[in-house]
Amino acid sequence: MKTKKIIAICAGVLAVLAVVVGLCFFFLGIKSIKQTPSFLKIEKVENDYCLITEFNGKYKYKFVLEQFVEDDYVVLQTVENNQNILKLSSCNIQIVAGAKYRFSVCFCTAGASGKFLEQPLMWQAASVLPSVEYSLMKTEGEVLSWQPVANASGYVVKLVDATGKVLQFSTQEAQLSLQSVPAGRFWMYVIASSQNDAFVSSAAGEGKELILQRSNQILSAERRGNSIVVSCTQKPEKFEIYADGVLKGTVVAREIGTTGSYILDGLNILLADVNSNPKLQVKACAQPYIQESNLFDVK
Repeated sequence: MKTKKIIAICAGVLAVLAVVVGLCFFFLGIKSIKQTPSFLKIEKVENDYCLITEFNGKYKYKFVLEQFVEDDYVVLQTVENNQNILKLSSCNIQIVAGAKYRFSVCFCTAGASGKFLEQPLMWQAASVLPSVEYSLMKTEGEVLSWQPVANASGYVVKLVDATGKVLQFSTQEAQLSLQSVPAGRFWMYVIASSQNDAFVSSAAGEGKELILQRSNQILSAERRGNSIVVSCTQKPEKFEIYADGVLKGTVVAREIGTTGSYILDGLNILLADVNSNPKLQVKACAQPYIQESNLFDVK
C-alpha cells in the first residue's frame, strides 16, 4: 500500500511539474519576442488600402483594426497574417468614408506575441467629394459653368455623343470653354477630383444633356481648275455652288487632311451650260446642329 501511495504521490508531483514547466515555456515564449515593428503605414494600391509594416522573416504579424465609434475606439478585428502587408479588403470589415480608424501591429508566433507599436497608426478613411449639381449648370456663350465643389482641386468633363464616342476634358476651374467641342448632341458628366488624399473623386451622377448649335462661316474659296478649295469653321457635308447667282448643284465635300479645308469637284459638269467666266459662289449646307453658311465669292 505504501508503495502505491508513493507512486501516486510521485505521479501527482510530476504532473504539477509538467504544468509548471509548460507555463514557464509559455511565458518564456512570449518574452522571447523582444522585437517590436518599427513602423506601420497605410497605402492605396489600385482600389484597395494596404497596411504595411516592417518585414521580419522569423515571425508572423498580428494586426489589430479598430474604429472610432461614438466616443472611443472599438476593436473590429484581430488578424494574424503571414505577410507584412495586409489588404483591408481581405478583412471582415467595411471601410466607411470619413470614419476614423486606429491600427496597430506586433510580431507573433503560434501562442506567443511581442509588444505592439507604441504609437498606433491613426487614419481617417477618404471622404467622397459631393457630386456636381447638374441643375445649377449654365451655358453662357462658349463657356459651360457649374457650382464649385468644396475641397475639389479640379474636374473631369466627359461628353458622350450618339455613337458612344467620348470626349474628355480636364479643368481646374468650375467651368469649361466649349470652343474646341464640335457641334452635336451629347450626354455630359462632370466628376470632381482632389489632390488631397483625404478625398476621393465624386460620382459622375445622372449627367445632363448638352446640345451645341454651331454657325458655319466660310473663310476662303478658291477655284483650281475644275475644283473649288474651300476653308470653313465647321465640318460640312455638302456645299451649294452658284454661277451668276443661279444654283447649279450640290456637291459632297471632300476633306483635305484635318486642316479644315475641303475640295469640291465636278465644276466642268455643273458649269457645262454656263459662259466661260461666270461669277462663282459657294454656301455650306445646313446639317444637324450646324447652320448653313454665308454665300461666299470664289476667287
